[in-house]
Amino acid sequence: RLRTVDDEITYVIGISPRPGRHDVYNIQVDGQHVFYVGKSGVLVHNSCVPRSASERLPRLKGKSEHQVRKVLKEAGYTRTHVSNSPARNETWRHADGSEVRIHSYGNQNQALYRSANNAHIHKQDPLGNQLNDSGLPSTVPADTHIGIPNPPDLPVIRSRPHGAGTQ
Repeated sequence: RLRTVDDEITYVIGISPRPGRHDVYNIQVDGQHVFYVGKSGVLVHNSCVPRSASERLPRLKGKSEHQVRKVLKEAGYTRTHVSNSPARNETWRHADGSEVRIHSYGNQNQALYRSANNAHIHKQDPLGNQLNDSGLPSTVPADTHIGIPNPPDLPVIRSRPHGAGTQ
């Protein structure tokens, strides 16, 4: 999240690498070390803020539940909740407030998005922002439902076929 000169909140919706070498500059500002940049007047700070545990996680798309759990344990997450439903959704939390949710059987109610209807995980930073698999905030459901392999019994548990959804 970013704040503009008009005190509005705006979001970074993507980062794209630019090919080739480019000169970049780091400036220091006396006083509060903050300033507004660009035509939209986005507030920036001239020091690096440590990334949250969820932002530092490797890409998990396509990994098995077992592999995801192993990565979470190694990154200092603790499983704090398992739902009582047949889907057995799991919530994993980190000491910094980051959270990862494993939805082995997708959402209970069928949605348009294949990524929501099938097995997926959610990464969330300590501020409650949903993250894509690269650890960047996103409000796009297809990006924040990070696909993992379906368990074989998904059609029985959710009463829908593997791969259900149109988007």
